[in-house]
Amino acid sequence: MKISDSEMKIMNLIWDAGAPVTTAWITQRLGDGIEWKATTILTFLARLEEKGCITRRASPTDGRCRLVSLTEAGQARVDAFRAVMSNTGRRYASILSEEEETALRDLLSRIIETLESEVNNL
Repeated sequence: MKISDSEMKIMNLIWDAGAPVTTAWITQRLGDGIEWKATTILTFLARLEEKGCITRRASPTDGRCRLVSLTEAGQARVDAFRAVMSNTGRRYASILSEEEETALRDLLSRIIETLESEVNNL
């Protein structure tokens, strides 16, 4: 099952929260200089739910809200992603100078922001 970068970003946010979150909470934290449309986020959440990575249920305190949480499969995907990123980071950090590593991170962040912005404007 393929998980897009944007879907993984959402899953990481939910994992970091450590508890079920609302769609509004996700929307607020996805900013990072990128305007995420509510419909785009809902589409990503629907896809993640179809893939078995998240569940959405009505909030017991506010029936208008839906709480989003990772399933066990979703948690396993985030854990695996983080392990790969950590190992990759360590491996490449050993061959780059501090200045090169900073430059690479800056360039990759700009590329990711541009791609996400383009996807969100489709």
